[in-house]
Amino acid sequence: MQFKKTLIRLLVFIFPVATQGQVTFLAQGDKQNILVERLEIKAQTDSVLNFSKTRPYSRLSYVLNGIRSFRQKNPDALSRVDEYNIRSAWMNNLDYVPAEEREQYNSRKPVLKNFYTSPANLYEVHIKDFDLVINPVIQYTLSKEKDNDQSLFLNTRGLTLRGNIAKKIGFFAYMTDNQERDPAYVQEYIAQRSAVPG
Repeated sequence: MQFKKTLIRLLVFIFPVATQGQVTFLAQGDKQNILVERLEIKAQTDSVLNFSKTRPYSRLSYVLNGIRSFRQKNPDALSRVDEYNIRSAWMNNLDYVPAEEREQYNSRKPVLKNFYTSPANLYEVHIKDFDLVINPVIQYTLSKEKDNDQSLFLNTRGLTLRGNIAKKIGFFAYMTDNQERDPAYVQEYIAQRSAVPG
């Protein structure tokens, strides 16, 4: 019995050393997904970029392993548009780009010295063992419904926050506040049942 307890304690202390760190993922519907799929088609049977069945895509695998190795193996297969999209992808994922390569993606004129230091992100911090990227979320939709004098709208405001600590713990948050005026049939549903559908 004492042996089992000692073995379990030992495994609890050793196991975290053997595990891999977490990473953040590309959001579903992100335009960078299109680039991954395009490069996978160009790579054909090459296994480096042949992982589109595994979703969501890991930013680490996508930026460091996928694009970089495709570029090294097939430099002539990339068009000017591909090069532009790859540069954009690296700019959007600076937390996984090596520190010595980050400076080439800096903005020429950051806002108030701390905001938009790179064109892709509102605020970012890259220091030893810590990366943080913050971006705004803004969406406003306005529409009109037949036989309804009121305009329908959806107003979403918020932040996306992502980062990693010591390349071991990855985190992502999408925080928003929504205001909306629903179509008449939803307003009727709410009035009848005193509950929001869904």
